[in-house]
Amino acid sequence: VVIRNCVFKETKGALPECGMDIEPARSTFSVGKVLVDNCSFCSNNCSGLAINVPHLKENCGKMDVTYRNCRFFENAHRGIWTIFSNGLGSPVQGSVVFEDCEVRNNRGGPLQIANLESNGVSVRFTRCRFDATGLTKKGAPIVISNGGAKSDLDHLVFEDCSLVCLSKSSPVSFGAMTGCGVLPGGAKGVLSLKY
Repeated sequence: VVIRNCVFKETKGALPECGMDIEPARSTFSVGKVLVDNCSFCSNNCSGLAINVPHLKENCGKMDVTYRNCRFFENAHRGIWTIFSNGLGSPVQGSVVFEDCEVRNNRGGPLQIANLESNGVSVRFTRCRFDATGLTKKGAPIVISNGGAKSDLDHLVFEDCSLVCLSKSSPVSFGAMTGCGVLPGGAKGVLSLKY
């Protein structure tokens, strides 16, 4: 699937009310190669983008999803909201990549990543700009929540990315099940911070 030069805005009325939702509902489904290029996701009643694939397993084939030169702004929840696993083992394989994207003025913050398992999908942000000045909810602008995964976090990369915050609170929060954490090198790269 290739989507170019499109605007996804003002989605409201039918759940999940996101501009775009990649959410296969059964383990018999798959997500193959997807390229979204030069698109905007704005003013949606939930998040600009949801990638919700906990039903997919290793045998569903590899995901290859790329967002390039996209903008996620002024959404009621997050700019980007992801859930990768249900913690029941053998998560889907592949990659989700964001290149040269801008995420700004989302009331719930720019980004949430949930349940990114060590043996699952890899997620990379390259030259992305996160602006949390529109954040109206308490908490960190970037939330990494592995509470539903029974493994350590791995395969998360920020390459030459930046984050702008209003206040000097924690820019990134991380939560996991007891006994789980981040593998050495499991979260790496550069996320420069400006208040």
